[in-house]
Amino acid sequence: MTTTPSPPATPASHTIKAALQAGLGHHQSGQLDEAKHFYHQALTADPCQADALHLLGVIAHQTGDNQTAIELIGRAIEISPAFASYHSNLGNALRAMGLLDACVAAFEAAIRLQPNYAEALSARGSAFSSLSLHIGAVSPPEIAGFILAQMTQMLHGKA
Repeated sequence: MTTTPSPPATPASHTIKAALQAGLGHHQSGQLDEAKHFYHQALTADPCQADALHLLGVIAHQTGDNQTAIELIGRAIEISPAFASYHSNLGNALRAMGLLDACVAAFEAAIRLQPNYAEALSARGSAFSSLSLHIGAVSPPEIAGFILAQMTQMLHGKA
């Protein structure tokens, strides 16, 4: 079996990868300003770098700037729509803004991409519960039934 060799990495791709790795290390350590610096470096090298946009959006959400988070994560999704985590984090920012219909839709998109994504399944159930209670459309026993059904689907690998 023959394989086609991957094209050689460009200096820009090394720069972007290094900036994202450094940014993620700072991000995971709670050093958000430092992380933002490296994510912006990645965007300087490639203004359409979806991971950098997404991670800057996550920081915006973590610091309470949910409107910016929605814009940045939305741009990341436009560029790379196939990442469930992008949709899930968009859902988190939408929920923080009280945009429950859009929030549920974002979690649904994440689950379509990754059916066993426990965080998105749980968040969708919680958001659905909040939405239903907010508009009074569903009784608490119905909500409990919905959540139980979602958990059962998750355990059996169906969503």
